Amino acid sequence: HEPSVQAELDELKSLADSLRTPHAARVAELFSRHAECAALRKKLNDWGMRPRYILRYLQPGRLLRIIDGTTDYGWAVLLGFRHELNRPIRADAETL
Repeated sequence: HEPSVQAELDELKSLADSLRTPHAARVAELFSRHAECAALRKKLNDWGMRPRYILRYLQPGRLLRIIDGTTDYGWAVLLGFRHELNRPIRADAETL
């Protein structure tokens, strides 16, 4: 059985080598740019979700996507929101 298995392995290796893309460097660059774009998208989303910008949109009936770190809880409807009026929000505040 070993010679037939070795022949099959050699055949699969040659097939794998023939499938390699001639533009591997370009594909790697594209993947790198995609990862960079995702990081910038996350940074922009984090910036836009600061209390300074989001408080005016927290109204009853608003549909929200609930994500906490890596846990995605899905969609929810905001039933109510109460902000302490005497507590000012700093410009650099990250959370409510």
